[in-house]
Amino acid sequence: MESATQEPTVPKGIYCPTITFFTNDSSQDLDLEAQAKHTKYLIEAGVHGITVLGTTGEAPMLSRKERNAVTKAVVSAKNQMNAGTTIVVGCSAQSVRETIEMCQEAKANGGQYALVLPPSYWAAASTPTVIENFYRLVADQSPIPIIIYSFPAVTQGVSMNSDLISVLAKHPNIVGVKLTCGNVGSLTRLTNTFTASQFAVFGGSSDWLVPGLIAGSCGAVTGLANTHPRSCVKLFDLFQNGSYQDARRLQGMISSAEWGMGNTGMNGTKYATEWFGGHKAKVLPRAPLMECSENVKVWIRDVMKDLAVYESQLFVERSDGRMVI
Repeated sequence: MESATQEPTVPKGIYCPTITFFTNDSSQDLDLEAQAKHTKYLIEAGVHGITVLGTTGEAPMLSRKERNAVTKAVVSAKNQMNAGTTIVVGCSAQSVRETIEMCQEAKANGGQYALVLPPSYWAAASTPTVIENFYRLVADQSPIPIIIYSFPAVTQGVSMNSDLISVLAKHPNIVGVKLTCGNVGSLTRLTNTFTASQFAVFGGSSDWLVPGLIAGSCGAVTGLANTHPRSCVKLFDLFQNGSYQDARRLQGMISSAEWGMGNTGMNGTKYATEWFGGHKAKVLPRAPLMECSENVKVWIRDVMKDLAVYESQLFVERSDGRMVI
């Protein structure tokens, strides 16, 4: 059993893979002011960590210069609030060389961990041996610890099973994994092999947060935290406090809401953030992705409405006007 004095390799909790904001004109330049406001909104809501430049952050749509600017904006907003929020930076590239460079830039910009997908452009060549070698070479030279990112849907089906991840977990600079593959079996095998102080295992969405926590996960990296961050944090806290019946009920609402986000793609995520996050202007994906249709918008609002009511009930106004759970 893990000692209470042992700290996890990555702090436990709810991590929000923040969206990236663009201006609503033809240039679609970065909107760093909106990025900072959203960061503060997430921190106020109590999220334990923020992931920048992940899939939800549309990282493939950004130049290296833009990636650095987004990371700096998020870190600056965090520092302005004097928050202890953990910052994870997406550092995925196809070559070992560029991935290491991104890890170095993430460190220089204030990132604490690097989230890295396996190489997948030549999917047939991305054998377990190639993937293992890729992560080892990156981890050997990265100035910040590596979190493996398993998401076959965005890597042409390139997948990593629990055996391969277990081998990589023994590298001293590979400290965790985000399982967006949705494989609870892999999660359970990994948590049965490693304590959180050896290797941190996170689910990649909140619709199976409670099953993951039962299996020993450290929490979740969930896009739903962009729209309903307090509810996600509340579910984590309910489970940690042993309020299992309340957690089960809230898990049901969260699973229904996440269905609306997971089935509508990046444009749906952007719209849900616009509608439920209270943004004053449209929150659009970068071209060639397009704004979702009116029918999809109606469906998103409907499937998420119950959780939105619950989310609003979690607001408590302090004497200084700040809103907390």
